Amino acid sequence: MLSWVKDKMLQVNLVEDLHPKEGFYRLGFTDLETKAHAHFVQIAEELGLKVYEDEIGNKMARWETDCEDQRYVSSGSHLDTVSGGGAYDGAAGVVASLAAIKLLKDEGFKPERPLEVICFRLEEADRFGVSTIGSKAMAGLFDENSFAHLKDANGITLKEAVESQGYKWEHVKNAERDTNDIYSFYELHIEQGKRLEGITDLGVVDAVTCPIRLEVTIEGENGHTGTTLMTERRDALVIASHIIQEVQEETLRINREEHKYPLMATVSQIKSFPNSISVIPGKVVLGIDIRSVDDHLKERLVNHLEKMSSTFDADISVVRKVNTSSVFLDEGIRETMRKEIAKTRDTVPVLESRAGHDVMNMQKKWPSGMLFIPCRDGISHSPREYAEIEHIVEGAKVIAAYYKLKSIV
Repeated sequence: MLSWVKDKMLQVNLVEDLHPKEGFYRLGFTDLETKAHAHFVQIAEELGLKVYEDEIGNKMARWETDCEDQRYVSSGSHLDTVSGGGAYDGAAGVVASLAAIKLLKDEGFKPERPLEVICFRLEEADRFGVSTIGSKAMAGLFDENSFAHLKDANGITLKEAVESQGYKWEHVKNAERDTNDIYSFYELHIEQGKRLEGITDLGVVDAVTCPIRLEVTIEGENGHTGTTLMTERRDALVIASHIIQEVQEETLRINREEHKYPLMATVSQIKSFPNSISVIPGKVVLGIDIRSVDDHLKERLVNHLEKMSSTFDADISVVRKVNTSSVFLDEGIRETMRKEIAKTRDTVPVLESRAGHDVMNMQKKWPSGMLFIPCRDGISHSPREYAEIEHIVEGAKVIAAYYKLKSIV
């Protein structure tokens, strides 16, 4: 199984080496993502599965049965990457789900409810600033009007990107699946943190952190850098520097209160205008990403920043570009799988996911769970992203157990 999983990881990553120095650039709704999906189809068909495609390009590889209950027991993940990303974020979950099917077929298992491996389109927000597009469409969360005009760095809209891969924008809403179509969903993913590493190889997830994303616009006044006295300036970038520092310091203050779930906040985008060496910046736009499973902590920080912004000599607007409540996964699936894993391990950590995943959309419509495997040094979204093939195989065994347990009527 080790060699099979490694071979399939190479296949869906379209490489002969899982660790290219430049990383991967398999962005959503590009030819490379489409090619990776074609390899998923090839592997699934080799396993004897029937593959279907929905109106946005999600693939469903199915082990059909003649059971009266035709709700699918599903598992899966995605194959797109961020720019310069690694080989394991998403792909490990796809390959582990396929490997679970292989394990069951090799042992002669016969499911009652039908089984399904889902390969989602465009999970990463890297290209269009919005994540989990494929699973949003499947779960009926796709906002056709607001998503159509999202643009990537080259000015290509999401609508244009979707249609470039052979899909019709006006049909994308038809990708939504009925509540009675899926029995449950499970996703394996690298942890993207350091909590498992050196302790154990598997952890179960209880909740998924979702963000508030702010766009803070600071309107000061342009001026000549040589003729405007320091006491007469309304420098938007100086004001921005105070806000940036306060995001860091207030987040640390909140975390010192030792809440169950930590708060993370990052000023990850800065745009300064007119961005000329001889002009005092008259306008700055900050992008701030705020995350915690505890939605109350996110609100506290936003409220603090809004109050702080009113104290400066500038026109400052704070706009919520994204405001998503965190998602708690199905307790029954979590505890069932935790007990299953505990049969062969002394410790099974229960962790929150500090990044978003397709499972958070699936949980909004179907009972869903998540499994973490370690990644070296907690590094992801990087060419240095690394997970042990052995850990993917162990995860596949857990998914196989999940398929078994949930397929019984």
